[in-house]
Amino acid sequence: MEPGLFGSYHKTELFWGLDNLLQTYNCMVMNARDVSPVTLDTVITGEKARIVSVRAKGHLRKRLLEMGIIPGAIIESIRVAPLGDPVEFRVKGYNLSIRKGDAACIEVVMEAD
Repeated sequence: MEPGLFGSYHKTELFWGLDNLLQTYNCMVMNARDVSPVTLDTVITGEKARIVSVRAKGHLRKRLLEMGIIPGAIIESIRVAPLGDPVEFRVKGYNLSIRKGDAACIEVVMEAD
């Protein structure tokens, strides 16, 4: 049998290994947090959170992802406008103001300080 692209590993062995690695990582991450996701609009000023998912659709989803609102990124609530909307966040080293309606489409888990 001739070695393929992945050397002497069979494709199913390789995919099983990757699947096993992802399951282990997900278990470690969820056990470390041991909390359920909340939406970004509920994060209190000064708290940090890790983005889990972006539930927005279409142009809004694309715009949020382009601005750095991607799963795995750490985001911190900086301040709220006087009338409550928009809210300023720090993500990837820059400040970003988002409407509360848009922030409600972003799921996060709270990070320990």
